[in-house]
Amino acid sequence: MNAAEWKEKGLALHDLGRYEEALACYEQGLEIDPRDSDLWKNKSAALGALGRHEEALACAERGLEINPRDAALWGNKGLALAHLSRHEEALACFGRALEIAPRESDLWTCKGAALGRLGRFEEALACYERGLEIDPRDSGLWVNKGLALRALGRTGEAEACFRRALELGGR
Repeated sequence: MNAAEWKEKGLALHDLGRYEEALACYEQGLEIDPRDSDLWKNKSAALGALGRHEEALACAERGLEINPRDAALWGNKGLALAHLSRHEEALACFGRALEIAPRESDLWTCKGAALGRLGRFEEALACYERGLEIDPRDSGLWVNKGLALRALGRTGEAEACFRRALELGGR
């Protein structure tokens, strides 16, 4: 198989939650084409799903050396840093990702979460609101908005957000 075929097989396995097998596919692809930034991105995501955040970070950084304009790679790097409790660095990565892809609601969620972990709830709330402008049916964003509002002592508004999340079929 060529690198693209290994990548596609890995993506299918990843979507099935078979992260170890997906990882092996990405590694096979990278042996063929070590300059494929998508393979580095996918390897980073699989490692992150396996809780191997230091390795996920290294793969995201390797991918960014090849393609610094890939918002998802910046997001992967930010997620790895967040899992390593390096929230300021994660925040910077999510900011870079959003410069590239400002219409990605997931990136607004990630940036808001990083801000929340830093106790910056007003800024987190603004991120969740931006994400909801893009995808008002994202129940996770409604939950996160509610958590930020609750942290700010705005319990009535928070409860309304939690109710909205439940209406949308969220947790």
